[in-house]
Amino acid sequence: MTIGRFIVRCGIATALLVAAPAWSHHSDAGFDGSKIVSVKGTLKMFAWSAPHSQVIVVYTNEQGEEKEIGISTVSPSVLAQQGLKPKDFRRGDKVEVFYHPARDGSLSGLMVKLIGVDGKTLTGGPLTGATPAGGPSTSGPTP
Repeated sequence: MTIGRFIVRCGIATALLVAAPAWSHHSDAGFDGSKIVSVKGTLKMFAWSAPHSQVIVVYTNEQGEEKEIGISTVSPSVLAQQGLKPKDFRRGDKVEVFYHPARDGSLSGLMVKLIGVDGKTLTGGPLTGATPAGGPSTSGPTP
């Protein structure tokens, strides 16, 4: 093997090693893209942060218990492209959030859409092929 080929092979191996963590970081495998569910509740937190913004919504489940769900969404730059600003959604706002639930059943998800009482909408975008069966549910997860 010549030194040139060795250098090229090392470069390719390095590129693959560097790309693997980035690919897994951006994987949506932890969320069930075939389902879209929703909850109506009160916004506890909206973190306008990179690389992914986060929201926590407090809601009452079907058993009457108060629960919190953490939802991950798009980056601040994508939110800004939607015309949104960090103060558009504030703690205490009444919201409805549509999301892909976590596959492990935890109270977390990947946002599809968040709607405030004033109609302001944050769109996270569904995973490929996701369609709500009969429309999104109007109740939250029961855990």
